[in-house]
Amino acid sequence: EKPEVARLREPAPPGEEVVGDKDAASSILAQVTEEYLREKKKSELEAMCESLGLSPRGTRADLIVRILKAKVQMDKK
Repeated sequence: EKPEVARLREPAPPGEEVVGDKDAASSILAQVTEEYLREKKKSELEAMCESLGLSPRGTRADLIVRILKAKVQMDKK
């Protein structure tokens, strides 16, 4: 029998990690880019908004802008 080879795990996308955890959301938000957000499904963007205490309503574009604004505000702190 061959031993199992350890595999490198990719980090979970923010949409899955941050639901319900504002501290985790804030730390991951620092790494988020507009390009990254554009690849996400609307439901993932909604989950990110909810975990950041932002409104999850609106179009995908609205959600992306809202998340990026939150990132700018966080960067100022």
